[in-house]
Amino acid sequence: MYEFRIHPKAVINFNSKASSIVKKVAFMPRKTDRQFSGTEQPQPFRPDLHVSGVITKADIVGDVDDIKICQEDRDGNRISYQWYDKSSQFSISRQNYSDVRDLAAQLLKNKDINSAISRETVEELICRWVRQSYTKNTEQSFIDFFRTETEKCVRKIQVWAPIRSLCIQKAFQLGVVTFEPISRNQIDNWEKQLLVNAKDKEHKEQIKRLFEKDIRPVQGYTAAVIEVTAEEKKAYDLLLDEANRALGLFRSFTPSAFLPNMTSSFVLWGTGHIDQSFIFTVSDRKFERLQKGFIGPGNEPVIVNSAIIDESFRSGLHRLHEILVSKNRSDLEKAVLEAVLLYSRCTISKDPADKLVYILVGLESILLKDSSEPITHNLSDRIAFLVGRDLQQRRNIVQSVKEAYKLRSSFIHHGASIESLEILQKFMQIAWYVVLALIDSTRQLKTRQELLDGLDDKRLS
Repeated sequence: MYEFRIHPKAVINFNSKASSIVKKVAFMPRKTDRQFSGTEQPQPFRPDLHVSGVITKADIVGDVDDIKICQEDRDGNRISYQWYDKSSQFSISRQNYSDVRDLAAQLLKNKDINSAISRETVEELICRWVRQSYTKNTEQSFIDFFRTETEKCVRKIQVWAPIRSLCIQKAFQLGVVTFEPISRNQIDNWEKQLLVNAKDKEHKEQIKRLFEKDIRPVQGYTAAVIEVTAEEKKAYDLLLDEANRALGLFRSFTPSAFLPNMTSSFVLWGTGHIDQSFIFTVSDRKFERLQKGFIGPGNEPVIVNSAIIDESFRSGLHRLHEILVSKNRSDLEKAVLEAVLLYSRCTISKDPADKLVYILVGLESILLKDSSEPITHNLSDRIAFLVGRDLQQRRNIVQSVKEAYKLRSSFIHHGASIESLEILQKFMQIAWYVVLALIDSTRQLKTRQELLDGLDDKRLS
């Protein structure tokens, strides 16, 4: 059973803050439909958008008067909370909702709570207790109520996030994330389990439609999977964070990491962007046809067999996995992990200029001592001594890095597009070997300073 530890003085403080919110609840008589209509005020412009459906009272499960309304800002953060009874409206206004956010933030400083409960759920539980306390439907203190509710919703749960385009021959683990093929048998079993417990024929049809429309399209692709002890919203948040990070590291071992004209389509299902045309042909104001299609490469599945997976792990993914699962990462391990994650953004960038910027930012983050250093000179020299095997190769590397910086400067300062993909490709291949060398360096070195001092010593020897 989930439990969180909290200091007795903190309990008193949290209960006091929650009670103060109850006192700020605003009350007003509920407006009737007649009161809402008949205004002579000018109405704002509203586009005539298509309405695909209308929710009526018959569609609402439970008491219509038990509906809550929450307003959110553009970032999806809740900014107010209202509820109704038969004749009245109650609210935690925008001005007072900041107290809810502040209380939630203080609760989330507790590691036990933060590891298992999302911010949204903490805010919802605060609002629910305020509502019940205001209407005298509970005699529990806030913290007792919070304990009871979190014990109900926190459980050991496995969550899956399908990945677009990626088909793997075998499962593998990267950090806490397992990349797992989504098989036909797995989906069949999920559907059968739900159908067995279906309430009636209509419910069974709903389940079948769900699987046909939303679940079966991911069959044969890959899912990022984690298992955690948390409530569902927190589990989703953890999965998205960990899956995106692990997927970024995996993409760094695909051709999109060192070829300027390739972009990886391996992103979580529902994210990313596929360029498509959607064009009407109209003649003399008469509709003729709709033209739809992909712009550029389509969304074809990419098959990654066991041999490719094994080679990627030998090249450096296994070492990154060790870093991800380590509870005591060294200074250099942290720096390398952050640098590779920055670098990995180039794999999903379609514009060569964007690729170049992400690669250079990733390398600068670990191979420059501070912002006062001459960037091009120091970075090119350190790269040369990190991966160059002899004098001539190091000279070629220095020249390639300097040419890459010229391309970036033309793009950033003059808006010029990168037309010389040959220069970029040569640099990207060097950069990829730098990434592999940095990952390998974590086996012997402990700090970033050790790495930089060692490279500078080679330069002066």
